[in-house]
Amino acid sequence: MLALWQEWCTALKDARAKETERRRIEREMVARFGYPRVLVARGAGGRRDIYATTERDVTRALVGAADAKERYGRLVADLDQQQERWDMEAQRLGLDVMEREEDAAWKRVDVLTARAEHVPARSLRGIVVKLTVAVALRETYGAEETEFPWPILGAALKDLQTMTGA
Repeated sequence: MLALWQEWCTALKDARAKETERRRIEREMVARFGYPRVLVARGAGGRRDIYATTERDVTRALVGAADAKERYGRLVADLDQQQERWDMEAQRLGLDVMEREEDAAWKRVDVLTARAEHVPARSLRGIVVKLTVAVALRETYGAEETEFPWPILGAALKDLQTMTGA
């Protein structure tokens, strides 16, 4: 169990580092030219401007507009151009690679977490490892996360029951 714990800690550290780097790249891109979006309508009378970030958003925003057909093509072309620029910059800065690496790192954490749920602890130290994994997962996913890692807590409890004969 301790070897699994060490492997899990390394995987978690790697996933967090990749997440931090991906976020840094995204922040840099947003600061340089923002997310791909087009202005569909100016807000009037205290209302907010309406932006579209997808072709579907453009379609929805133009429903009922007298000039919808003529504006649609221009807006979608502008949006496509911005998306192309975003994609090129993402590739240049390595965002696409970092996203794949981050995804793989979090999947590795998930695999090791699942293994920790199913490998029986043979000592109190092993149970401490399982509970520590649970707490670290809770901290990783934050206070708003609704899926607290109950399976690993249940596995730790089962191990305690087996060890104590309860």
